[in-house]
Amino acid sequence: KEWRKKRWRAELIARTEINTAANQGAEIGAKATGLELNKMWVTALDGRERPSHRFADGQVRPMNGTFLVGNTPMSKPGAAGAPAEEVCNCRCAVAYISPRLSLN
Repeated sequence: KEWRKKRWRAELIARTEINTAANQGAEIGAKATGLELNKMWVTALDGRERPSHRFADGQVRPMNGTFLVGNTPMSKPGAAGAPAEEVCNCRCAVAYISPRLSLN
């Protein structure tokens, strides 16, 4: 059943890389607007999320700021250099919002 392990690993990598690319694209798009924006960590709260990602949900930071995810500062979900336990299979997203809408 070695093929099952390989398939599982391939799917994990694909899911992780797709989410990382989507969040990177969102950042590029937000910066391209030229607007002053804040960013917000958005977690898929469905009972399968990591406790550290549940805690990060709703955190709002300046565009160049960092979120605190567990004990790790991260610029966005899937951030390069973040530990695997915070990145692999992550389903979180970053949203960009007007500073006037930021509540925290």
